[in-house]
Amino acid sequence: MYFEYSFCFFNALLLGYLVYHILRYRKLYYSKDIVFFGLLSIILVYIFSYFFAVDKGMNIYGVIKVLMPFLFYLVLLQIDIEKTKLEKIIVISGFIIAFLSICGLYIKSIADMIIQNNRFGGFLGYPNAYALYMLVVFILLQQPNYYNKYLKVLFNSILLVSVMLTYSRSVVILSIFVLVYIFIIANSKVRKEILVSLFMTALLYFIIINTSILHGDSIRMTQITTQATEVQARLLYYSDAINIVKNNIWGLGYDGYYYIQGAYQTGIYKVKLVHNSVLQVALEIGIIGIVLYGIMFCSILIRRAKNLKHENLDYLDLAFFIIVIHSLFDFDLSFGVLVNILIVIIYMRTRGLKLEIRVWRRTAILGFMVLIVVNLLLGVSAWAVHMGEYDLAFKIYKYNTEAYVSKAYYYMKNKDYDDAKKYIYYAKNLNDSNIEILKIEREIDIFEGNFKKALKNQENIVELDRINILEVEKYSDLLLEIITNEVYNSRERKNYKKKIENIRNYIYETAANISELAYNQKRVPIFLMTKKLLENEKEALKY
Repeated sequence: MYFEYSFCFFNALLLGYLVYHILRYRKLYYSKDIVFFGLLSIILVYIFSYFFAVDKGMNIYGVIKVLMPFLFYLVLLQIDIEKTKLEKIIVISGFIIAFLSICGLYIKSIADMIIQNNRFGGFLGYPNAYALYMLVVFILLQQPNYYNKYLKVLFNSILLVSVMLTYSRSVVILSIFVLVYIFIIANSKVRKEILVSLFMTALLYFIIINTSILHGDSIRMTQITTQATEVQARLLYYSDAINIVKNNIWGLGYDGYYYIQGAYQTGIYKVKLVHNSVLQVALEIGIIGIVLYGIMFCSILIRRAKNLKHENLDYLDLAFFIIVIHSLFDFDLSFGVLVNILIVIIYMRTRGLKLEIRVWRRTAILGFMVLIVVNLLLGVSAWAVHMGEYDLAFKIYKYNTEAYVSKAYYYMKNKDYDDAKKYIYYAKNLNDSNIEILKIEREIDIFEGNFKKALKNQENIVELDRINILEVEKYSDLLLEIITNEVYNSRERKNYKKKIENIRNYIYETAANISELAYNQKRVPIFLMTKKLLENEKEALKY
């Protein structure tokens, strides 16, 4: 669960269960604790983030994503399932997914779905998150007296080999820590099980690498240093994101960071998420979101600290901290399955007094039914974009910015500029910082000979992609075109010549602000006066 439509459809299922529960039992429970009201407050903050959102059309999907943990927590309150059963559900479902994913490595038609860059991503489609999921399931499997030793060894081996095949360096390090921790606290019986499991894991790894479609990337595991390009990239993301947060303390709404990151970048990269859950919250809903999540986290820790007077730390605690720690270095909490596991752990740790909600039964059912319809419609719209059915997408949800952008691009490529302009208009009303729509509009302006308007769009593009030298060159080309063929007034020509002269200063100033971290990336920034820029400057100054 990563794509927006998966959250929408899962929400509809949760809401459907709540309707069923009210119809059958004629009651609904809530919990009078900080976590319950914190999750509810987060939803409200995301709703109000519309006023600060960069993309007002897609911001609703941010609400949908944070609605899911609240609904899941609410469902857990209704079913009141035992702790051991919840743990078994997580372990067994995790094992089934791991087993089916490994089987998929031998089926060519689905291999592309579960292999990314020669790394095993399972049915989550992202190796790091999948590795963390497998590790968490492995940790919960170690709870005593749940499974016989043979079944446990089998489960352990499948889960650990899944972690290995992802080649996720951070999760492998955490796995080593977990194994050492288990060896320290466990009895001799468990240690023997782990040793046998490790032997079986190595055997399975050798078999899979030599017989399946996946051939592995073992060299990647030797690059576990602070100088590794991905580690340096993370540090670069964080540094730039902190500057964005400082300038946007109320947040940018859902996906807002993706659209304006280029205006703050000190290196070359394009990421949808910042790879840090705390920073991602700050980027989306600002300081209020950080405060709310901070209160919830502190509440959970305080309650757990009180309980430790009567009991010891266990594998649930370990799983909780492993997810939290890893989410500080990746976007794990964008995957519904990991969020749900976290919610289950929190529920088991903070379960308190349940109170019946005093509401009219029909009112509650009507409200949930409306939410079901909304989630289904938004889910179909998001799915339609994913499948390339853009007309269906904005017919169902007329504020689907991504559908308008894709449709505008389609018409532009087919030289149907009138229809393209119509969709450009809709898209810009929802998100005027979408660089793709600005590029589409620029190309149409150039084709129609409207170079001054194209220049205005190009200025915005350069502002949103500040160290892309190719975009600076296009800006220079447009200026030269205007100076040589469009301007007949000497004062106006002088202003445009000044702009082309200022490119040199822009290049020097921007290059000076490029982070040292940027030069340790796979894509090293080369930001200087290119041959084209020098030629354009020389030609413009003749007039």
